Amino acid sequence: EPLYWSVADRSVPVPDYAVPLLQGSAQWYRKLASTRRLVNNNNFPWYFRKSPGQFYLQTWHGTPLKKIGLDVPQRVLSLSYRDLMAREAKWWDLLLAQNDFAAGVLPTALGYKGEVLTAGYPRNDALLHPQAADGGNRVRALLAIPADQKVLLYAPTWRDSVRDGAGRSDWNGFLDVAEASRRLGPGWTFLIRGHHNVAGQRRIENHPAAIDVTDYPDINDLYLASDVLVTDYSSAIFDYAVLRKPMVLLVPDLAEYRRSRGLYPEPSDVFRLLPTASATDELISALTRSAAAGEPAWSRIADRYASAEQGTAAAASVALLPASAHFQNPTGVQRG
Repeated sequence: EPLYWSVADRSVPVPDYAVPLLQGSAQWYRKLASTRRLVNNNNFPWYFRKSPGQFYLQTWHGTPLKKIGLDVPQRVLSLSYRDLMAREAKWWDLLLAQNDFAAGVLPTALGYKGEVLTAGYPRNDALLHPQAADGGNRVRALLAIPADQKVLLYAPTWRDSVRDGAGRSDWNGFLDVAEASRRLGPGWTFLIRGHHNVAGQRRIENHPAAIDVTDYPDINDLYLASDVLVTDYSSAIFDYAVLRKPMVLLVPDLAEYRRSRGLYPEPSDVFRLLPTASATDELISALTRSAAAGEPAWSRIADRYASAEQGTAAAASVALLPASAHFQNPTGVQRG
């Protein structure tokens, strides 16, 4: 049975076992309406309606640290997006969660009343694969990064209040690559990954040690290629924790972000567990201290929020997919 892979354009690579489908093409519309099983990690377009007999697996896209969906202050999200979410969640037959916290908060935030499977994320299985390092080595070779070079991946999320003249989410990077390179020395390379909401507006610092990897298709490869992650309020924290590598949070606007967007109380304990910084010089100092202290901080994050990640999430999800296209999904059941 063919596995179809939705792509934005023909440059997007797909696995060897998949058939690429160009979003918006006639074939894409036909398969969206007729394929027995649908898998998505976000919303389909507003006009989507599930056909009778289809099974919709919603993998979502991360454990939320910042408030999402119906939990976000009304001034932040448009009414049209809220309506889209409420309608979309009615079509889901199974929602995946990375941990017990996400299993509890996602249904409420997304307006979902069905079954939740807490088994980790299928996309993170690749991080635990025996040949996982090959992906990181492939990126290093592609970017001409020597094997003995240290790599810092900077992957901040976007800010609701930061907009350009056209009203689009704008780039809001706080890492001063020149300062970081001066402090850390020539043995470090900086990979800068803008969020897809700001990809078209990003302004990556022009520095010999900086490489813009916003358009690289698979962030898992970037995780594997890096030695440390610097981020802020992104769910990347909980995915990167699977690797048990160092993380530092660059959050000069933490107080403002708490006020404007809001953070969930439980996972916001990462700001106590992980090294934090409000500027690049503090970031480098925090990175140096954490390297000397070993790995307890990020291991605690992994133990608390990524313990379900055993490299078997895809298999656990597939095991719950119906053999028949006429499967009727029970609701209100939590599977841990």
